[in-house]
Amino acid sequence: MTNLANKQTIWNKTYVFMLIANAFLALSQNIVNPLIVQYGGWLGADTVLIGFMSGLYFGVAFLMRPVSGPVITVFNRKMLLILSYALGAIVYFIYAVFQDMGWFIAARILQGIEFSIVGSLLMALTSDSLPKEKLGMGMGIYNAGNSLALAVGPSIGIALRNYGDVHMGGGGGFKLSFLIAAVIMVLALVPCILSKPVQHSKEELKEVGPWYKNIIATQAIPPSILIMLLFVSYSLFSAYMIPYSAEKGFSNIGSFFLVHAIAMLIFRLACSRIIDKIGVGLVIVTGFIICGMSFAVIGLSKSMATVYLGAVLSAVGFGATLPSVQVLCIQSVTPIKRGVASNTNFLGIDLGQFLGPMIGGIVLKTYESTGRAYSTLYLFAIIPIALALLVYVVTRKIINRNLKAAENM
Repeated sequence: MTNLANKQTIWNKTYVFMLIANAFLALSQNIVNPLIVQYGGWLGADTVLIGFMSGLYFGVAFLMRPVSGPVITVFNRKMLLILSYALGAIVYFIYAVFQDMGWFIAARILQGIEFSIVGSLLMALTSDSLPKEKLGMGMGIYNAGNSLALAVGPSIGIALRNYGDVHMGGGGGFKLSFLIAAVIMVLALVPCILSKPVQHSKEELKEVGPWYKNIIATQAIPPSILIMLLFVSYSLFSAYMIPYSAEKGFSNIGSFFLVHAIAMLIFRLACSRIIDKIGVGLVIVTGFIICGMSFAVIGLSKSMATVYLGAVLSAVGFGATLPSVQVLCIQSVTPIKRGVASNTNFLGIDLGQFLGPMIGGIVLKTYESTGRAYSTLYLFAIIPIALALLVYVVTRKIINRNLKAAENM
């Protein structure tokens, strides 16, 4: 196979095309995702059905992981990438054109299928294009595209919705937002088509074994547990910021998201070099500690100034921890197994994003009459972070042993 990873620069064509494709994917998602709950309500769904539809996306993705892992490993990955992005464009087109509850649920299922493949596939193709010595730097810059999309995507989606409602009548804002997201996914097909990802030979594919051995990479389970616990807490971070601000009496909470996204973008670009220089272990430990501090600052905050400080601390902690743990997932297996390791990584993300809101709901229900429910929720979020730090300390030797074994194979 063509070993792009032997090149000592990260800036090869495949890596650049994967950066662009990932940035377009994240932009379309961040334009649409903030509107999903409102769109479900506009279609006539009650709060229970809206919650179901919001979680359906991640639930389908989680259930599809046993299929998507082997598929990513065995099938032609460039063709799979093109088909995934085409499916994403179709989903947003369905959202826009068929403004009906049945079609909406069907589209959410299709989008869950798309998400179960495209995230793991992009991560595997990106890591394959990078030199081993610069994997941390490359993945840090790759994740920075997500931060940039998070900074601008929601604002674009809201602006498009407002413009469409004024100029296109009832539901026009949703239609316009979804159509623009579909166009972005179509444009993203260009770098997908132009890319030349690593293709494994038939001999290499024989080595991976039967399909059921390619659902989960056991070596990537410890880092994926860290990611799951990280996302249990992080899923609460922005989801409850608006009701938290109401509880605290803070205004202009919208600027919190902008501060957080900009800080995340800046730090991920800076951290991309730090990981390779000082090693992932120290970055992970420091990142988890800073994540915990961010929740403590916000939970105890009495002013918007300290909320902004919490936003910056969260950006630094999460921006350091996520790419570092993802590097551990990727490096714990041989190159041909990176698709399975990526799939294992996303199993942790899916499960964390599913469990986080459920646990958060229990905490809020318990403290709903105290006047400090949301403050307590953010303090509670320190617990999964502390557990993640403990898990890393306990499993560090296992992780290091898996890294050495993969390097020697």
